Amino acid sequence: MAATTGPQSGLLMTFYKDVSGTLKKFAAGVSRDININFPTIDVTSDDDGGWAAKIASIKDWGGSFEGIFEEDSSVGTGAISFLDLVTDGIAGTAITVVFTTNVTDNIKFSGTALITGVTQTSSITDAIKFTCNIEGTGTLTPGVVA
Repeated sequence: MAATTGPQSGLLMTFYKDVSGTLKKFAAGVSRDININFPTIDVTSDDDGGWAAKIASIKDWGGSFEGIFEEDSSVGTGAISFLDLVTDGIAGTAITVVFTTNVTDNIKFSGTALITGVTQTSSITDAIKFTCNIEGTGTLTPGVVA
């Protein structure tokens, strides 16, 4: 399949966990985001003629995922469940995540991250949902799906 062209549906983009070279999709997603930050350090002095002077600082990245809650047994072995994410978070396990459409020749972002929080919410007028937050622990690598 060739790269997706033009505007893309949010249905395509999601988080995957790389499990021994196999991408397993975070189950039952409804929204997701990735944040890539390039902060600066202010080095302005009175020699800068009234203009701010900046230098690059430490880069960081992270993201969040919202999904519809399903019991672990209904998700199956091909996807990452709420319980899987909670288990990795409790253990402090660094996981390899890939943010991608998983369509050949489309962009992807890969890196190692820690799960920094998992929240489950329920309402009498909505499905039970959960949110998972991740923080990168090193380089986020852009690439192309092979």
